[in-house]
Amino acid sequence: MKGLIWAALLFFTLSIAHTKQVVVCYYGTWATHRAGQGRFTVDHLDPHLCTHLVYAFAGINTQGQVVSMDPKLDLAENGGADNYGLFNELKRKNPALKTLLAVGGWNEGSAKFSRMAASPTLRRNFINSAILLMDKHGFNGLDISWLYPNQRESPNNQADVNNFSVLLKELRVYFDERGLLLTVAVSGAQEAASKSYDVASLVQYVHLVNLMAHDLHGPWDPFTGHNAALQVQTQATLTIESTSDVTSSTKMYEDPHRGMICKADSRTQT
Repeated sequence: MKGLIWAALLFFTLSIAHTKQVVVCYYGTWATHRAGQGRFTVDHLDPHLCTHLVYAFAGINTQGQVVSMDPKLDLAENGGADNYGLFNELKRKNPALKTLLAVGGWNEGSAKFSRMAASPTLRRNFINSAILLMDKHGFNGLDISWLYPNQRESPNNQADVNNFSVLLKELRVYFDERGLLLTVAVSGAQEAASKSYDVASLVQYVHLVNLMAHDLHGPWDPFTGHNAALQVQTQATLTIESTSDVTSSTKMYEDPHRGMICKADSRTQT
């Protein structure tokens, strides 16, 4: 089914203290630039397939402001395609649909986020610009896809972990005043997550945790493993104990301090 191409990454969405089913789908806008049958535009999106659609990605400039990474595609100005507008018009077909703008992604790196999160001035720039952009184009919320705090040549290293929590806390205050959603995309690999997140703090400030349950195994392993295994894989010939699976990953995002469990209550289309 062609419509499944646009959910390019496998995510599990963890709903913080909610019981309503949530199905979050990411639209990788770079698919618009493909040739032939691989091309996938907003027109191909089914607005009834998911409860939340995430537009990936926006970026960050040197002033900490959220900006379009592809203005000719995203914006209407100067003869642009106005993909932001077209994306949010999908809510006319499904008024219950929620749309979010994802900021970050792999290509945006970690350094820009690190510098922004470390500065009260740049954090304020980030928050204000995000709110203005969402108000202008009709998004219901923001998805933070910082890949990854305290990794990938981050200039502030370990300080990123606390700074990320501070950023989310400040965002949530301003977003709650305006009825905006705040979500995060986080690593499902336990080794990476332990370096990047204070999980107990993080889950307090977001509405949803989008767990990146992919690349759990690859050529870096001394054994063969599924890219996005639901359960731990065991083989008699292996002596390595692996916790790289979706089930183990979701357990990392429990908050024992509040007795709150992040419940994996959505299905992901890939």
